[in-house]
Amino acid sequence: MKKIQAIIVLLLTATAVFPQVTLPDSTLKRLKLDSAVQIVKQHKGDTTEINTLIWLAFATEGNNTKQSIQYLNDALQLSFKLESNKSIVKVYNEIGTLYHDRGQYDSSIYYYHKALRLCNNNAGQCSEAYQGLAVNLLWLTQHDSAKYYLSLAEVISKTSKNFEDLAGIYNSQGNIFLQEGNYEQALNCYILSAKIQDSLLHDPVAQSRALANIGNVQYLIGDYGKALTYAKEAQSISQKHNLQKNLAYISQLIGRIYRKQKMLDEALLEYKKALDSYLKLGYVRETSETYSNIGNIYFDRGDYEMAQSQYAKAIGISKKSSNDQLLGRVYTAMGYTFLQLKRYQVAIAYMDSAQVIAKKINDPYTILDSYEVLSDIYVGQKKFEEALQYYEYFTQLKDSLNEASNVSEIQELELKYQNEKKVAEIELLKSNQRVQDLTLSRQRLLISAIVILLIASLFIGFLLVNRYRVTSRTKRLLEIEKVRNNLARDLHDDIGSTLSSINILSQVALNEKNGNVQNYLQRIGDQSARIMEDIGDMVWSVNPHNDSIREVVSHMREFASEILESKNITYHFTEQISQGVKLTPEQRKNLFLVFKETINNAAKYSEASRVDIKLLQAEQNLIMRITDNGKGFDTKHVKSGNGLRNQRERANEVKGEFSVKSIAGEGTIAELHLPIA
Repeated sequence: MKKIQAIIVLLLTATAVFPQVTLPDSTLKRLKLDSAVQIVKQHKGDTTEINTLIWLAFATEGNNTKQSIQYLNDALQLSFKLESNKSIVKVYNEIGTLYHDRGQYDSSIYYYHKALRLCNNNAGQCSEAYQGLAVNLLWLTQHDSAKYYLSLAEVISKTSKNFEDLAGIYNSQGNIFLQEGNYEQALNCYILSAKIQDSLLHDPVAQSRALANIGNVQYLIGDYGKALTYAKEAQSISQKHNLQKNLAYISQLIGRIYRKQKMLDEALLEYKKALDSYLKLGYVRETSETYSNIGNIYFDRGDYEMAQSQYAKAIGISKKSSNDQLLGRVYTAMGYTFLQLKRYQVAIAYMDSAQVIAKKINDPYTILDSYEVLSDIYVGQKKFEEALQYYEYFTQLKDSLNEASNVSEIQELELKYQNEKKVAEIELLKSNQRVQDLTLSRQRLLISAIVILLIASLFIGFLLVNRYRVTSRTKRLLEIEKVRNNLARDLHDDIGSTLSSINILSQVALNEKNGNVQNYLQRIGDQSARIMEDIGDMVWSVNPHNDSIREVVSHMREFASEILESKNITYHFTEQISQGVKLTPEQRKNLFLVFKETINNAAKYSEASRVDIKLLQAEQNLIMRITDNGKGFDTKHVKSGNGLRNQRERANEVKGEFSVKSIAGEGTIAELHLPIA
């Protein structure tokens, strides 16, 4: 019997591929169900009958659960009759598997523990029971216990060099990390599993699982193109081998991807295919999650009545299967649906239920969603103080989670895996070539050596050229991705939060009864002006026409003139820079923002009558020096505020240095050194 292996992870959940029985007689695999029944009716009373009963149990699992359990009970009774401890443990493990598939996790854990008490020195059966316990505990969100049992199974697998089990264990560990939201560690485990499959096992079935797992992580970090590529490849392998459970999961994953890509009809079709398979297989937990996903599609379409119907089915099944994690998410979805229907009290009730469950299982993401929805509900009820309070809860929790910090490291791991895989394929080709060379006759040895040397030289030359092209393209793509990420961060963190504040301030102003409306309008005006200025700076920094130093200097002159002249401050701007100097978008952005902050500080606080601005080029450095004749300050007694700290951080982002020198009564000198080569 193959050992229990973890299969593929649904969004922030996990599932497992459970055993198929390796029958002692190879011809038995080709027998139809009625032929297997006939073998059992012969009552030979041996291990062949036990294995046939186990085979029948899983062959009938989707259609007749009671009959499946009866087959396993018959196998257990026969094992006791034969006094075969090995067979008894084997059947206990199989019963544990069957109960897991039915979503009866407590019963499954009970039988795996019974298997452990009897497995004695049979390392393989003990490892199987440990893995079964781990997967059940994972469903029950008992992650520490699941990790413990997997560590025991890992020791056994490494000691016995059972690489098939080891690949499954790494896969299960990845499932745990994925459910915890640790995408980097999850991908690391999946890659370890895939490496074993690639280099040692060459099992296309397990490879399809690894591909789907990696695709799922890519989906979770938002790279839908890569996610779909991996999913389609896994789907092709699963279709070839008729792996119905794999295909159902992959349909779920593809449905999620299509939903993110706004292809709702295609997503609904994939979800319905998955639902049909799970209902036939009798998988309770997966069925409830699929109903929830179908409800999401109807919600996106605006058909809230149909969405409620699907969510209600998911809630009913989740309660029966103790699936608290999904239950909390579906409660949130149901509450958001009632919000759209303006049934606010019902929506609040569902949000409260979602929070109770989320706190019970320590699920911060469901709590985060509930805060956001509750804020929207109270806005709909015109209870703006409560809305603002929950919005503050939402932003505080969101900042603490900071989910996006691991994305770049995850992508690096995935690229490393792909590169190592390519290197292994090249080494395999070279090895085959060497074997072929050794079989050549002595008379052709010299000629063959010359030909091989020439081919190797051309091949290495091609690889070097190709590597250079790939490296250059990759660097450019990484620069573009970095700019996009920074822009997205600025839009979300600065402008998004400011717009939210304006929205809430406007609502409060509309309901203000104490005559403070002018104050709120002034705050709205100030924040609107800041948004306009920030957007202008963002657009300028990413515009490729502004790459030259001439455009940068022009923009700086314009800003200095606008700020300083309005304050009646005389300024002198000099530059000694080669016109061929070009700055990256990030250098350009941070140079201007440091300049902007310094000029603003001089205008607001220095009480200066003159400001001197110099841009110099010294070898491979660009130097910006801004001097004012203002009142200055004692740097030893003035704490560094957000402005100075931000200027230093922006300089550090482009590997530069920012310093401020000032003496009370003698003015201030701010200087930025920026490497440009």
